[in-house]
Amino acid sequence: MLLIVALFSSQLLLAHPGHTRKDANSPRRERSWTAEDQPSRNGSFVVVKDGQVQIRQADATLVNRNLSELSDTDPLWVEQRQAARSLF
Repeated sequence: MLLIVALFSSQLLLAHPGHTRKDANSPRRERSWTAEDQPSRNGSFVVVKDGQVQIRQADATLVNRNLSELSDTDPLWVEQRQAARSLF
């Protein structure tokens, strides 16, 4: 019994604490995405390809939006994200 408790306790001590979402530059940070003729959607940036941005919503569903249909700030944010990633 003591061995089981010791093994279980050691796993808790070695567990990864997880990540925070406080970093404003984090690609996983949720933000509001605004299209001209559609309601805003909250979600985190996943990828941009062929003029489409993919957004992961809070319920984990993926939504694709045309960059050309988004507000001026959204494509600018994506461009800055891509530039920051290319530095690494």
